[in-house]
Amino acid sequence: MRSGRLEHLEQVRLRCGFGSDFTGSSDKHEPDRRTTFVARETVERLRREGHSDEETKRMVVAVINAEEFALMNGRHAFDETRCIERLRQLPD
Repeated sequence: MRSGRLEHLEQVRLRCGFGSDFTGSSDKHEPDRRTTFVARETVERLRREGHSDEETKRMVVAVINAEEFALMNGRHAFDETRCIERLRQLPD
C-alpha cells in the first residue's frame, strides 16, 4: 500500500498531464493545490522556454521521482517547500 505522501506525488504527476487529463481526483490524498499549481506552472514555463513536451515531462517527472525515491528509502520526510523549490529551479 502506498503512503499518503507517495500518493500525493502521484496525483501531482497525473494532474500535470502525465498519465491523465486535468480532471483531478476525489482521492483522500488529493495533493495540495499549491504543489499542483507550481508543477503545472513549471510545465507551461518550460514549454514557453522552448523545451519539447518530452523534455519537459522528463524534467518534471524527475523531480517528483527523486522525491518519491527519498521517501521510499526513508531519507527524509516529504517537504512540499523543497519539492516546489526544485520545480522552480528547472531546467538547472
